[in-house]
Amino acid sequence: MASQLPIPVFCKIRLMPSLHQTIALCLGLQEAGCSLIALHARTPAGTVKRRVGPADLAAVRAVKRALDIPVLSNGNISSPADVAANLAFTGADGAMSAEGVLHDPKLFCGGISSREDRLSVAYEYLALCHQLGSVESGSVTWPGIRLHLEYMLGRRGAGRSVSFAHQGLYRRGWELRAALHGAASLGALRQVLLHALPPLCEATSARLSLHNDSAYSPDLSQEQEQTNGP
Repeated sequence: MASQLPIPVFCKIRLMPSLHQTIALCLGLQEAGCSLIALHARTPAGTVKRRVGPADLAAVRAVKRALDIPVLSNGNISSPADVAANLAFTGADGAMSAEGVLHDPKLFCGGISSREDRLSVAYEYLALCHQLGSVESGSVTWPGIRLHLEYMLGRRGAGRSVSFAHQGLYRRGWELRAALHGAASLGALRQVLLHALPPLCEATSARLSLHNDSAYSPDLSQEQEQTNGP
């Protein structure tokens, strides 16, 4: 396949039952023309719970040493410090993160540094949703937007026992989640964020509002209402 495509072929895999099998698979992919392998250093754990225990970074290191093509290390990354430690231990050519980046979209550029910073990042995310996709067309979905914001606010648990690392003026986690799911526009979601991440002072609030409003169209208040349920 690689020889017939004008672009490189990358593969993302998990560990096989043994390290020997994993290295053999990766060598086979390299021989077949794969240009890069991203290795999630856990074995497949089923469809319900996909992360069981810590990632086996020693396996990533062994695979990296066995291959000539670049290797990305995936697993055990939830902070900027984790990125540096992972690369130092594995010798991988780069690092990959999934949920870590959902919690902290700035994970690979120093990390979110303050409540104001987190609010600014969340505002920027909503501005990008408005600029790059239409909720009505389905390119940006309400469930997806709400879920991303829940991650940014540090969601833990589910149902009535849900809580958030950052819930501000909301006394209970389920109240914040209900507010997110009840918001029918991007503007309404911004107001929920203001309550979950109250700025430290009015000047900060005004600056954030001024900075981010420019990314929205002038008729943001007339934004189309929600078309799909949570």
